[in-house]
Amino acid sequence: MTLALAFALAAEPVTLRYRLIEGDVVRRVVVREYRGPANGESLRVEEQVEWRVGPSGDGKLWPVETHARPVRYALDGTELPPPTAELGLVLTESRDVRGQVRDRRPVQVEAVGGGSAERALDIVYLAAPVVVGQTWERSVGFDDTTRTPAAVWRWTLTELTPTAATLAFTFKEVEALVPVTAQGTARIDRATGWPVEMDATVEDTFVPGDEEGGRVSLRVTLRRP
Repeated sequence: MTLALAFALAAEPVTLRYRLIEGDVVRRVVVREYRGPANGESLRVEEQVEWRVGPSGDGKLWPVETHARPVRYALDGTELPPPTAELGLVLTESRDVRGQVRDRRPVQVEAVGGGSAERALDIVYLAAPVVVGQTWERSVGFDDTTRTPAAVWRWTLTELTPTAATLAFTFKEVEALVPVTAQGTARIDRATGWPVEMDATVEDTFVPGDEEGGRVSLRVTLRRP
């Protein structure tokens, strides 16, 4: 990309939206690396993840199922057979083209893939066009039904090319005794709005299914298959 094109794109307002079409399936490889700060224990799970878009009843919200099947599994650096496909994470939710999520529910809460850190990595686009360098945020209050703490997300458009947009993002729970926080970057396919690459760190989250419930640090990377 030439310097002139880079300057032109930096000044170009861009509208970012998810492409949500019934029957679409978005496939990615997601690696989750959990590490306990106290004893250094680690768990690495590589998953094949699919987001499956269902039919919209009103043209505003689409049902989306997230299916995550573990394919590699390592405990403290030792490779082990991955859990069976039946233990793969399944999430159901409704979302709009900006990425606002409603009614997210785990079908199998004990799945290795988790779900506790999912919302920290959500990307919600601004209603108006944005330019490189612009920051926007979203906040939600405490959810009485799910007992989920209030939280604030911030996203910044850091780079724009003809085909991709790069975002830096942060997340923080508020009014929580030990807040979950996150920061990272994501490269977005401008044609579909879905991330094609992501590298993020989530602090003070949990390993799903861990009976002790200790806080851990989690690194999440995402890429195309």
